[in-house]
Order: sequence, then C-alpha cells, then structure tokens
Amino acid sequence: MQLAHEFIKLPFSFDVDRLKAEVLSFGETQWCPHPDGFQGNSSLPLVTVDGGINNDFIGDMQATGALNSSPYLQQVLASFGQVIGRSRLMRLAPGTEVPPHTDTNFHWFKRVRIHIPIITDENVIFQCGAKSLNMKTGDAWIFDSWKYHEVHNNGKTLRVHLVIDTCGDADFWEMVADKGIPVGHYSESDKTTGFVPYVKDKTATILTESTNGSSILNPGELDNISQHLLSSIRAIDSNNRNDIAKIEKVVSRLCRDWRSSWYLHGESAAGWNTYQALRSQAYSALNAIDPAVEIDNGTSAKMALMYCLVLPLINENLAPEGMRASAKIATAHNEAPAKAPTSARNALCSCGSGKKFKHCHGQLS
Repeated sequence: MQLAHEFIKLPFSFDVDRLKAEVLSFGETQWCPHPDGFQGNSSLPLVTVDGGINNDFIGDMQATGALNSSPYLQQVLASFGQVIGRSRLMRLAPGTEVPPHTDTNFHWFKRVRIHIPIITDENVIFQCGAKSLNMKTGDAWIFDSWKYHEVHNNGKTLRVHLVIDTCGDADFWEMVADKGIPVGHYSESDKTTGFVPYVKDKTATILTESTNGSSILNPGELDNISQHLLSSIRAIDSNNRNDIAKIEKVVSRLCRDWRSSWYLHGESAAGWNTYQALRSQAYSALNAIDPAVEIDNGTSAKMALMYCLVLPLINENLAPEGMRASAKIATAHNEAPAKAPTSARNALCSCGSGKKFKHCHGQLS
C-alpha cells in the first residue's frame, strides 16, 4: 500500500520476552522456505487460508495450529482490533537479505503490513525508498510497500519479525494520522502509550478475513485501481505521451465493457466467456506496451497493469467447473519482485533461479 511516509511507527509496544519465548518454542520443521527460494528467508504461518500451511491470499483466513498454541501472539494480533489477513513470523538469517522489490500487485494495493520485531540487532537494516531504519524489538511499524524496499541482515542474529496483514478500518487510519510517527521524526525518548501486556488465560478474539476475493472483479474496484495506475503513469515526465494515450484508451474500454458485462451477468457462469474475452483483449493490448514506460515507483507500467489490473479480473480458483484452464492467460507470482530498472532486465533474477530477470519474474507470459 502507498503511504504518506516510507515508515510510520505505531503507538504500540509489546512484551518482547514473552514473544521471544513463544517464537523459540516452535520446532525447526514448522518453518517454511520462501516460496521464491530467497536464500536465508523462511516463515512460520499464523493466519492462512483455512488455517493450513500455505501461501495463498484468497480464501477464508483462519488461525494455524501454531497460532492456536501461542496465547500472547493471539493477544498481539487481537490488540489492533483489525480484520487480519495472511500473517506470519518471518525470519532472515545473518548475512542474507530480502532483495529489492515492490509489492505492486492486487493483494497489496489496499493492504498494509504491520512489522513487530521480536528478535533482531542493530545491524538489521530495512530500506524503503530513500529511507533506512533499524526497527527495535517490541515496536510496531508500517511501511510504504509501493516503493522499492529491501532488508539486509548484516548482523549475527537470526532476525524474526511478526508480520500482520490488514486493510485497516477508519479508526486504524485515523490512529495512524493522529499518533503515527514518521521515520526521521521518531526518537527513543518518544513514549509509547499503548503497551500490550501478556495476560494469562485471556481469550483473544482475532478478526480474520472471510471474504477477500471474488470470481469476477467488481467494476467499482476495477475503476479505482485503474485511475490510480493511470495517475501514476501520467506522473512520469519521461513517459511517451503517445504510449500513455494508448494505455488510457485500452483501460477506458476495459472498464466500460467490464461494467456493462457485469450489469448483464454479475458473477454468473453465463458471463465467463465474455469476461475471458475482455481480459484476453486487454492482456494482448497492454502486453505490447513499451517496457520503458514506468509508474511512479519506478516499476514497469506493463508489469503494474498486469499484476494489479488484468490478472485479478478473473480468479481462476473460483472459476466455474470446466473453465479454470481456459481462464488462465498468464503466470502471476503474488509476491514476485516487480520489474527492476530497465538496465537490470538482463541481470540475474533476484529470486535465485539462475535465470535472467526478463526470463523469470520479469516475464509476463
């Protein structure tokens, strides 16, 4: 999610010793490697689709067995009073990194990540845009995932963060505006008023996402994302005006035809052939965009339009029986590093596959 500042400290703090004790109680077999194979990156699922061990984004989010066995982690998640999406403990081994990337995709367009460091040291550096930060244990931060960001563990400690996904309700964002402290304005002398203690035998009520996707994207949501992306493309002076005009025409036609089809069919199976045709047309037209056209975070406009707009138009996993295979027009990595600057197209992909970026996470079809 795009924020007003690279990092914002939230007015909460937590019992680090209790958190650390619960984290260290987990066995090594409970930790999962990063889905894209990033070296030194691992996670332990806490809130997932159906409470299983998975990396899915869409479905009924429930607590995993690990979370159910951890009373204080439950209390921490519940303390925000927010609807929680996919959430995890995330580890980063000494001497490794989270490579530079942006979360330029549909899932992160309206969700933010809360980071609570549990085990870390002063040599773990989180970089977002032009700002860098060493997050202290027990604090809570959100950051602008629309910008390029990366993490470097230059220390000797196996870093562990609790990472909570949420869209945030009105109260949450009013709290961020009124009490959040942007990086550069925060000092250790600032007092945090919202300490959340561990309370023995306290029952924690965690609100988790149950409705976070649909088989066919609602036209209102399509319009909202389209306008944001078009504005971010227009904001780059170096973008060719003729290219921008072509993109605007394709997106405008898609939005109007999609809304008309939605009014006729809604999410019924009768409209699927129409929706698939519209998405395929948009895919073909936008796939012809000059790779040099960018959005305001330095990401390829083509990549942004595909991952934020075109691919989410249809959720293949919710397709009517017999239509799933035909609904797939491209391969999408939900957390894939977005396109690096154009000069890096021929560099090795940061996911560790050994392939060039343009043939790996820079590939659209």
